[in-house]
Amino acid sequence: MAYSTNLTSITIDHLLTHTSGGWGDGIGGDTMFDRTDLDHDGLITWTIDTFPQVNAPGTIFAYSNFGYCLLGRIIERATGMSYEAWVAGNTLSQCGITGMQIAGDSLSERADDEVVYDGTNAPIEGTSKSLGDPYGIPVRRMDAHGGWIATATDLLRVLVHTDGLDTSYDIIIADSVTNMTTGTMANPGYGRGWGIATAGSKWGHTGRLAGTESVVSKQAGGICFAVIANGNDIDTNQLGLDMANAVDDWGPGTPL
Repeated sequence: MAYSTNLTSITIDHLLTHTSGGWGDGIGGDTMFDRTDLDHDGLITWTIDTFPQVNAPGTIFAYSNFGYCLLGRIIERATGMSYEAWVAGNTLSQCGITGMQIAGDSLSERADDEVVYDGTNAPIEGTSKSLGDPYGIPVRRMDAHGGWIATATDLLRVLVHTDGLDTSYDIIIADSVTNMTTGTMANPGYGRGWGIATAGSKWGHTGRLAGTESVVSKQAGGICFAVIANGNDIDTNQLGLDMANAVDDWGPGTPL
């Protein structure tokens, strides 16, 4: 079939910045939790055919897990390797990380030393609905946008090796750090994989699925924190800030 100009004009940068023009929050089509019977190729075909782009790429911001699924497939096409194998053998290994892997979908596929996820308190904000069963979502298919098992320490290892500071070896060049932490016209507060603030000197990201909440953040003063919980309705960001404040002595009596 012939594809629209909106679709064929999408670049890698549009996918990285969630400005592809569709498949995101508020405009329908972020399908990563739909059609669990389909593999990556089947889901991509179904999504493109069912939810055509209605906006020109670069004009709007719409957070898209599906867009990052596409980025994972681009890595596979470019390297001839699976997404997981390439990232583990290149990016993560350069950070000294050996234990991260893509999770399975079910409790029976639980990895060694992986926690059990508690989905009993997983409300969707502003609704009476729940995020659902932690073991009823296609986590392995979510590889490139949310499928990794990691410790908080490993999340920090990624951050400190990509933060542009001279306190540790960075695996990317300074221009790439700047590029990652610079917003777009569609959303000055989101760069390439990072939510950004304080003129690009503070950045981070949160994550939320049924049975887990997480955050990783670099503060403007250089302190980094990561918090992961195996349940929901937990303010991981505030807990991380409290720890960072205590370490940096931000104000008298700052509690842990």
